[in-house]
Amino acid sequence: AATFSKVTRALAKCCAAAKGVNGRARVIEVQDRLAPLKNVLEDALIDVEEATRGIHDFAEARRLACARLCMVSEQDLWDLLIGDPDQDPRETKRRARKAVVLCFPGVSDVRFVGDSLRIEALVARHEPYAKKADLSTFDEEDIHETLELAKTEDVDAGGRCELWLNELEKGMKEAVQALTQASAEAMLKEPGRGAWCLQQ
Repeated sequence: AATFSKVTRALAKCCAAAKGVNGRARVIEVQDRLAPLKNVLEDALIDVEEATRGIHDFAEARRLACARLCMVSEQDLWDLLIGDPDQDPRETKRRARKAVVLCFPGVSDVRFVGDSLRIEALVARHEPYAKKADLSTFDEEDIHETLELAKTEDVDAGGRCELWLNELEKGMKEAVQALTQASAEAMLKEPGRGAWCLQQ
């Protein structure tokens, strides 16, 4: 920000030097005035290039911290990363939902714990489809599947995007593992059901 402010002041200085008494633009003909302005513009170009490299390095560092951000476009990435800690919680939730939808294919929404910014569940929406069998046709309406997270205290969307996205991915994996284990234990309690699953 400081570098861009410096460039803005340099450009304003050049514009002011090119104006006449009545605010009309004029051609700078005096050599001793042209040289300093050229130096100002050259310095401004160097500052812009330095600021651009800094922005690129910042974005790459965030992507290295969270691999899922590599799937996000540059424009969306900055929308997710640049935020004010004191901004409206509704705006923070909007950005959090956008981050999850962009980084987790198949997830269409998230559910927060009350009015807080902690995420407690992921929601997947399935489009209606028709499956034809030999004797009948099954038409299903929109289905919303919800994956409850076991731990919600670490998934706080009010923090840095790359950090809470990693915690969300970790919580999602733990929740899927818990469901898989519970399903396996349920099948062991019903031998007939387990045999049926193995035959499919």
